[in-house]
Amino acid sequence: MFGTFIRTFGMGKEASDVRVVDCRIFDNGPNTGVIVLTETRRFFVVSNIAVNSVVLRSMGEIPGMTTFKPSCWAVVCQDRDIQVFLAKESELFVVDKSSHFQQVPVNLNEQTRGFVAIAVSPNQKHMALVTAEGIIAIKSTEIDSDPYCVFDSKSPTIQPKQLAWCGNSAVVGYWEKAGSHILLMIGPKKDWINYRFDSAVYLGNIPPDSRKTDRLTERETGKQAE
Repeated sequence: MFGTFIRTFGMGKEASDVRVVDCRIFDNGPNTGVIVLTETRRFFVVSNIAVNSVVLRSMGEIPGMTTFKPSCWAVVCQDRDIQVFLAKESELFVVDKSSHFQQVPVNLNEQTRGFVAIAVSPNQKHMALVTAEGIIAIKSTEIDSDPYCVFDSKSPTIQPKQLAWCGNSAVVGYWEKAGSHILLMIGPKKDWINYRFDSAVYLGNIPPDSRKTDRLTERETGKQAE
């Protein structure tokens, strides 16, 4: 719960000269990595924080990336191949350590104003995306794959505060709406269940499940994030 101090290290001159605006910690095989997003909209990654001399690398960039902040982003690490999936409004891109970038088709039937949340499963094989209209799309992290589950959260105006995976087969979203604190869990076949809480909760990815803090007060199966 309290953690163990490992070491301190820098994320490079550019990261020290400009502000770091976001950060992710990720599993890299048996190692732990960290990646930061700077105010200049560049990603810098350390793939193993435990070595004596950490190796810092920059990730690829998409055209015009310096002029916008990704609406959401997540790290995928498979066989030590590190990729960043990031959303630019309604477009999804992937960049890697080889400075390559590629647009990722999502192929939703409905038009969207943009993606507002993204989460990757612990086994790095699945991702969930939430649109500004409240549509949750679950797909493989394979670039050319189509969503195998598209679910309407019935929350077209309020974005989720958090999005996380429960194991590798269910996605959990957390909404705060009109004083209510709601968890919505969705399975790959659009099966779902709704939990309500008295106060705010926090989702943490603790293997093998996503865990919540606070006390469960009510369990509902008849509504979505309403």
